[in-house]
Order: sequence, then structure tokens, then C-alpha cells
Amino acid sequence: SSGINAEYGGLSRLFDGLSHPKNASTEPILPNSLLVKKRLEDWFWNTWERKRLLNRKLGFYNVIKSEPKWEPYLDTKGAHFIARLRMCSHRLRIETGRYDSTPREERLCPSCCNEEQLFHLRQLPFAEYPMIQNEWHMLTECILTATARENLDPDTAEALSSHQFPSKPRKSLQTLAKKIVEL
Repeated sequence: SSGINAEYGGLSRLFDGLSHPKNASTEPILPNSLLVKKRLEDWFWNTWERKRLLNRKLGFYNVIKSEPKWEPYLDTKGAHFIARLRMCSHRLRIETGRYDSTPREERLCPSCCNEEQLFHLRQLPFAEYPMIQNEWHMLTECILTATARENLDPDTAEALSSHQFPSKPRKSLQTLAKKIVEL
């Protein structure tokens, strides 16, 4: 309910700036449709950007997506696996750890880091946890996806190694994404 009220309040403020004085016939002057469109677009962009950046769950999404537009690769067969990966619709520890309140830095990949390694990491001051099971770990270094990574086309492999999402993902990336979301 408060979310609806907040959104309504945003729309209300949006239209407050569109009011015009009444003309001599006491009929309100309708706002220019281009002005309305521009105000709506500005409101949408600002709201989308704010909510996207404030949502910690969307860490991977925020890295690969900077504007709300249709991605051409979503028109290809198998693209739903990439879409699921983008939107955290998977069972990686970065997501499932939220369910049991595991601290983010301890949502380690069970295939790449065992309990003994975790114990030793916890003993180190300022320890970094390099094996957090998140989307980048799975795309670039996890042993579970090593075979699928070997089959990546060179452009995709180069983009991922630079922690960039390929602008034109190919079938090999769809195969890798499928493996990840089906774990």
C-alpha cells in the first residue's frame, strides 16, 4: 500500500507541473501532449534508475544493464536463460543465501570452496572471499562451468574475462547461461 502511495505521489508531483491557468471561457487549457510525454519519460527514467541502483539484489543486472531498452539477443531461441541469469532467477548462493540470511561475503561456491577453506579465510584479517557463488564467478571461473566456458566463442570469452557482458551474446553464452540457471 505504501509503495502504491509513493508511486501515486510521484505521479501527482509529475502532473502538478503541468497545470495551466484557465482561459476566459473557464475551460482548462490542456497541456501540450509532448510536454506530458516528456514528463512521463523523465519520471520513468528517474524512478527506474533510482530503484535499480538501490536494489542490492540487482548487482549483476546493474553491471550489464544501464538503460531500459529491449536487447536484440532476447529475440533468439534460448535467450530466456540469459534473461534468467540477468534477473537473478537462479539457485546460486548469492541468491539463495538471502533466504537464510547468510552474509553476502559467505555465500561461497560449494564446488570451489569447502568448509575448511572457509575456516581459514575467516581467520585472516580483512580476508577477501574470492569464491562467492555469483553470476560473474559462474561465468568466468567456477569449475562447474569450465567445460561450457571452453566452448565460448572468442569474442564472448574476451568480454567475460574483462567482466563485461557481450553486446551480442551468441549461442555459446546461452549454453553457459542454461548450465548456470539449471544447477
